[in-house]
Amino acid sequence: PGSTLRVMRISWFGRPTAPGGGGPIEQALRATGVDAQLHATENGVQAFSLLSKQGCYSTRPTPDLIILDLNMPIIDGRKVLEVIKGQPIWRQIPTFVLSSSDRPFDIQDCYRLGANLY
Repeated sequence: PGSTLRVMRISWFGRPTAPGGGGPIEQALRATGVDAQLHATENGVQAFSLLSKQGCYSTRPTPDLIILDLNMPIIDGRKVLEVIKGQPIWRQIPTFVLSSSDRPFDIQDCYRLGANLY
């Protein structure tokens, strides 16, 4: 009680459609009653900038949880996951992968790369 969960969403889906409306992740967090502060990025380049606190992300806090889309433009989710879990400073951040894929290879590969949940 009293603490805010800092969530980083890395995906090109689920963007808010109206001010205050939020996408599905925002709606799910609200429905659970979790006090969450969401920071969204739309691709891996933006995600690395946020995690590195570069540019417009310089004042953003380090997330407590990362929700990662597997299929993204510019840098795909697998590469983002590999880099996050390969960096000691980011490795400990729980990373949940969201995907429409139920292919065993995708699931196994994400766990191999260090996903905490698929």
